Amino acid sequence: MKTLAERLGLDPSTAGRQIAAMERAGLVERRCEPPDRRRALITPTAEGIARAETVRRERTDGFAELLADWEDDDLRTLGEMFERYNRAVAERYLTGEDAAPTPEPRATH
Repeated sequence: MKTLAERLGLDPSTAGRQIAAMERAGLVERRCEPPDRRRALITPTAEGIARAETVRRERTDGFAELLADWEDDDLRTLGEMFERYNRAVAERYLTGEDAAPTPEPRATH
């Protein structure tokens, strides 16, 4: 939970509440990870994956509808601004000095 919270820039208790809500809704499963039973693996269920795909498709369709009458130059500018924004977010939260530390790879048995 701690690693997930760090990666998402959330407080661990917030991440825990969100995971618990998704677990109650049948969207994810939580399993303890041997040998350290304090660690949990969070994996999406088939329902979770299906819902995520539905939301992604609805958002894509919605964006396409909103932007259908935009000029190519405007779309290109919007794309460039989103790229700039995404780089700034990645630098701040994923790769920069404010980023959560990347966990060391663990040996598998």
